[in-house]
Formats: sequence, structure tokens, C-alpha cells
Amino acid sequence: MKYEIDKKAFEALNVEDKITFAKDWFCYFHSDPVQEMPRLGGEFHYPYGGPYDTSDEIYGHFDGLLNEDQIVEIVDDLEADGTFVWAPSGSHPDQERARDNYLLEEHEWLLKTSIHYETRDALVELEQFLQADKNVPVGSLKLRMAFIQCWSVLEAYLGNTLTKHAQENPKIFVRLSDGLEAIRDNTFSIRDLAKDPNAPLKMLITHLQRVLFYDPKRIRGYVQIAFGKFETAEIDIKQEMATFANMRSARHDCVHRNGKSVDGSLSTLSQEDVVLMLGTVRSYVDKVEQLIDGSSPEEDIF
Repeated sequence: MKYEIDKKAFEALNVEDKITFAKDWFCYFHSDPVQEMPRLGGEFHYPYGGPYDTSDEIYGHFDGLLNEDQIVEIVDDLEADGTFVWAPSGSHPDQERARDNYLLEEHEWLLKTSIHYETRDALVELEQFLQADKNVPVGSLKLRMAFIQCWSVLEAYLGNTLTKHAQENPKIFVRLSDGLEAIRDNTFSIRDLAKDPNAPLKMLITHLQRVLFYDPKRIRGYVQIAFGKFETAEIDIKQEMATFANMRSARHDCVHRNGKSVDGSLSTLSQEDVVLMLGTVRSYVDKVEQLIDGSSPEEDIF
């Protein structure tokens, strides 16, 4: 683990490097509550651990490795900007435990849910939203919102579907672990696995939940790693991939520039464009389900 305190290695450092290491260690594991924590009733709320006192943390981890004057110097420097209590950073063990707990809850929810049915329901709701007013001006907020929601439904479907099957089917887990470069080269010691046998699965789930599936190549690649090639199953998705590729720049404009292109031009999204995107998502989802059904017979699960 980065910034793990190795007593022998620490004692071999000169005084300046010891002080630098202690400060870097603290900043790696702790953050200003403004950056990490929500407020409730005007006060910071610490759902992931904390608050942490600067002195308690430095004394607790470096007492015996640094003398009193050095510890006081470090604490004073860390509190120089007026921050005296701290939240756990994303790398803090308390935050990691909170994420693990969330993944376990997500695990239970996904296993009891039909992702396909939920996706179809979401698309029907979107369709009804569009049909309620068929004379919406080109580039309007309503069209931009519906368009982005189409992408959101697609991303949620892919992320949750891959996550669910990786949890249920060991072969899918192995395929994704071997096929995804971001996961493939990670190693776990016997100590890591003894502490948490599910650590590799949690790493894969975290990766899948963070991936943004709006890149057509990524969309196709992840699905095919998990469930096989569309061509092998004689499923044609060329039209869906082409539509996603054509719509990708419009998605970027809506998400990052409030519907304006890089030259400042207003969005030209029409009702027909959004209806096309909605239909493409529905078609693609159905074809992925067809691929899953054809590639994962019940006897192949274990």
C-alpha cells in the first residue's frame, strides 16, 4: 500500500525526509471536509469515518518514530491553513471499507433485479415523456435532457448487467478479469485474500461501475469480452454501433457545454434525433440480451 509505514525504512531516512514523509502520509489519507463530506444542518457529516484530529493522527502513527518537536512542527504545518479536523480521503481505509459495504449492498440488489426489465421500463417512460409534446423546438432543454437520459439508461444497463453476471458466473468473472487491461495485471497476496477473499471481485465491480459506456468501441469490447462475439452468434449490431458513434459528439456537447458545440453553436438536436437514439438503445439492449442468452447456457455457469 502506498505510504505504508515501514519502521526500519523510516528510521533510515534523514530528519528532513522523515518530516516530508509524515506530511505526505497525512495528506494521502486525509482531506479537508469541504472536499469530501456532505453538510447536514450547516455542519459537516462524516458517513465514511472521522472526523480526525491532526495531532491524534500524527502522534498515533509516528510517536516513537519522530520526537516531540518534529511532531509539533508537522502538526503546525498541516494546520497552517486553518483546518484542524479532517475527513478520510478516497485512499483512507475507512473510505475503502465504506465502498466495500456499498458493493456488498449493490451485490444483493443486483442479484434480485432484472436489469433488462428495468431498462425496458425506463425506455418506455422516456418514450412517453417525448410523446407528451411532439412540437418541441430543436435544441430545447427537454430534448437535451431526454437525449442524455438515453445514454444514461444505456450506461446503467451495461454497467449493471456486466456486474451482475460477473458476480453470478465465475466464467464471466474470469473472462473480464483476464480481458480488461485495467484489471489483468493486479495481484493479491495471500495476506490480502485472507483478509478479504472477495477483494478481486470487488476490484472488478468497482472498475465496471466507474466505466462510462458511451464510447462505441468500449461498449462493444466489454460486452464481447464477457459474452462472446456478436458475429459468432450471428447478431448484427452494425447499425447500432454507427448510430452511437454518430451521436457521441452531441452527447459530449450536452454534457460538457450545455448543448453548445466547440465553436459556440447551439444544439441542433431534433425530436427525430432523440427518438432515433432511444430506439437504438432499445435495439442494442435487446441484442445484448440475445447474446447473453445464447452464450451462457445454464450448464456452463460453473
